[in-house]
Amino acid sequence: TLLTLTLTIQIHLLGGRIFRDKLDSRNRNGPSEESCDYDYTHKVVLMNTFEYFFENGVLQLIAELEAFVENETEHWVVLSGDDLGSVTMQDFSSITDKIRSIERKNTFVDFFFPMNQARAVDELQQNIIDEVLDIMESPVFLEAKDECLSLSFETMKVNGWAKLFRDESSPELLVNLVGQLKKVTNTFYEAPSVSNSELEQMIWAENPMKFPNPYIKGMDRLESLKELGDISFN
Repeated sequence: TLLTLTLTIQIHLLGGRIFRDKLDSRNRNGPSEESCDYDYTHKVVLMNTFEYFFENGVLQLIAELEAFVENETEHWVVLSGDDLGSVTMQDFSSITDKIRSIERKNTFVDFFFPMNQARAVDELQQNIIDEVLDIMESPVFLEAKDECLSLSFETMKVNGWAKLFRDESSPELLVNLVGQLKKVTNTFYEAPSVSNSELEQMIWAENPMKFPNPYIKGMDRLESLKELGDISFN
């Protein structure tokens, strides 16, 4: 979800720049040197975003989540003497709701750009990153981020952990939940069992049969994400 939001900005920024440059090039004998430099540099920034997120951002996010969950659930006891601990769906839901506070601490960009490190980038790269950061501070981005994350958390609940409970208020033994959670987390994202060629046909089909990722399927329909792409393009 976080990566989708960031790449929506970057890809539409690049697409908008390429589109405008093509219109301008009609009055020239081809693209300008400045245009070629921008396209290449933007692609470099795009790849750097991928690399930094998966090599650093994900690890940072996991560490914050683990520390947060450990602190919030420290009073949950699986076994105390002869008593077995239990929690309700409401208890579990309150923890997942509080996890949202992590992304509300204004640390979102830290998962994608080394803001507190020396920047080994040239001026053009920094200008492109600044463009992205400006959009990340806009009301349009904040609305898209809130809606996308809310939808992703709801999808994870409905398709995953909510199935472990009978209803909202009935307690379930923690000793059972711990074992089942290890299995159910594998269903949060399930890769399609198709070949690469079949997957490519599904993606480019006029009416694709399914999305490989259920979270993307939901976000793709959000007007706020489409609007984020529009302002980034323009």
